[in-house]
Amino acid sequence: MGREKLVLYKMKPEMGPPEAQEFVFPGEDLSWSKENEIFLNRIKRRDFSDRSLQDSLYVLKTIEKIYKLKEKL
Repeated sequence: MGREKLVLYKMKPEMGPPEAQEFVFPGEDLSWSKENEIFLNRIKRRDFSDRSLQDSLYVLKTIEKIYKLKEKL
């Protein structure tokens, strides 16, 4: 939340301290809250058509399987 800043570092051929260029984006970054809202709404509607949502579901199921296997050890 809050103002976003990006610092781009570029290494010099002779090494040493890199050159730095800073970009500051004014205003509050709402992208995370908007993305989470879309994500949660799709889950509530059971809309798994989005590839990233399918990937997330796969990861969660895999983690659940790992925990179950760990309990058996």
